[in-house]
Amino acid sequence: MKKLFMILLLNLFLVPFVFASISDPIGFDLSNYPELFIENGNITTNFIMVVGENAPSSDTLALTEIATSIKEFLENLGVNPHDIDIGVRVDSEIINNYQDYNLIILSTSDYNLIADRFSKKDFEHGSLQLFHNGGSNNIALLVLGKKPEDTEIVARVLADYDEYQLKGTTVCISGSLSSPKLVTCPGGEYVSPEMSFDGCVEKCEFQLKKDCGSISRDSSDKCSVGQIRRACEEKCLGLGLVPSKKSCGSDCLLENICVPMGTRQNGMYCSINGEMLQQLEGGEYCDNNYECQSNSCLDSKCTDVGFWTKLIAWLSKIFDG
Repeated sequence: MKKLFMILLLNLFLVPFVFASISDPIGFDLSNYPELFIENGNITTNFIMVVGENAPSSDTLALTEIATSIKEFLENLGVNPHDIDIGVRVDSEIINNYQDYNLIILSTSDYNLIADRFSKKDFEHGSLQLFHNGGSNNIALLVLGKKPEDTEIVARVLADYDEYQLKGTTVCISGSLSSPKLVTCPGGEYVSPEMSFDGCVEKCEFQLKKDCGSISRDSSDKCSVGQIRRACEEKCLGLGLVPSKKSCGSDCLLENICVPMGTRQNGMYCSINGEMLQQLEGGEYCDNNYECQSNSCLDSKCTDVGFWTKLIAWLSKIFDG
């Protein structure tokens, strides 16, 4: 009941406006926000903002911040504030016909049924993700967060879009409400603290929090959205893709490379649980040869290969004798 009351207040605050259809859609890219939803000073056809019916109240407040930003954009275009109507709905109201609309969807965790209809990626903090919505020119912009504060941070970035260089169809966001930060999306680990708008490392800190200085970039040093350069590895020497443990799935992360189960190196092995573990000494319980220092597991115990080699040689002498 409280959420529906807040939705009614939003609709009263953002009053009637004349809609226009999209005849010549601009580039499908976050760099074109909020123009993605606006044409010739008008809000695009059937534009609405959606919040989950059972979402935390902070999602509704975050929605209000974005709506206010759009309203201010229209006012700067010369639109009379009393002629602006930004529609707001809860997810259950349009779950059966959501593809008929141009949408901005707010969703903390899985509290928005419509957000779950898109092939959204699950990131650690928050993100903006842009999708085509159905077979028409309709689009959907998802404002996503793992926790309520994550969604608020993402909404703050979208509301203050002119202060950030949004680009592409997916932007990951971290930091705090007072100091949001655009970060590189996995796969690959985020190296703090500074990234350029296209996901390339500009400045970073060593993994042990030791400052390793700035990384200069030129035409030969390129990286694409969703990737990260290994700017901090080996005290900032060399560049390369750094996978995260999560991105390795059931494999193990070893020296920034995903390796399969059973891989052995320097007395360690990749276990069935995706962890690099110390190889076992002789006599210890085992399931697989690679778990043992001797690389021999017999009757569920690590066995000294040297002993069996000597035994076989001795038996051979007797029977060959």
